[in-house]
Amino acid sequence: MAAVPTAAESNTGYDRTLFKHWVDANGDCQNARAEVLVSEAEPDTPITYTTSGKCTVSTGRGFSYYDRVSWTLASDVDIDHMVPLAEAWGSGARSWTSARREAYANDLNS
Repeated sequence: MAAVPTAAESNTGYDRTLFKHWVDANGDCQNARAEVLVSEAEPDTPITYTTSGKCTVSTGRGFSYYDRVSWTLASDVDIDHMVPLAEAWGSGARSWTSARREAYANDLNS
């Protein structure tokens, strides 16, 4: 059986701005953060928006399965990635193109 390869990580040069995040990839006016807030809201919960057009989520009702806490203000919620950007950088994202880092930072499918 082959061993899983390992290597030392390096976060040298990491800067969160190297991952363009919270973009509106599908052109519906909601950026990736708003898309997550809406998709993670509890069913049948009204969502309110800070602007007309349903672009920026203001309130809703969500539940964090990690710490068992509910939220109602979107500003109270930190959203991160299953593999945080700094960890991705140290694990090899530093060699990705800007486009690939942007796609990773805004991926809603994983």
